[in-house]
Amino acid sequence: MKETFNLIGDRNNKFRILQLEIFDELCRILYPVNPSFTPEKGKASVIMFVGQGSEKTICTKYAYYHLKKGWKPALVCANTSRAGAFDQLEQNATNAKIPFYERVGSCECCS
Repeated sequence: MKETFNLIGDRNNKFRILQLEIFDELCRILYPVNPSFTPEKGKASVIMFVGQGSEKTICTKYAYYHLKKGWKPALVCANTSRAGAFDQLEQNATNAKIPFYERVGSCECCS
């Protein structure tokens, strides 16, 4: 985008071309050429949700959706920053009948 912007001399054209470049870039981001990730049956896939907030519920819903489609999902809890996050994820997984695992032990960076 910077290269295109610097090539144009007229100020009025710069605004219009910059506007079109931003629109094109947003289209490339929102509608990528490569297809998104789709898990394959018979092959192990790991999907990691990172963040703070409702990720525990989202993970459980995602796993439950795949459970209903005949897959074998499991939830793993590791390095939670909030004390009740582990218990909440465990409760959600138990209610949805999804196997639940926790990371046991700690590494040097998390101590």
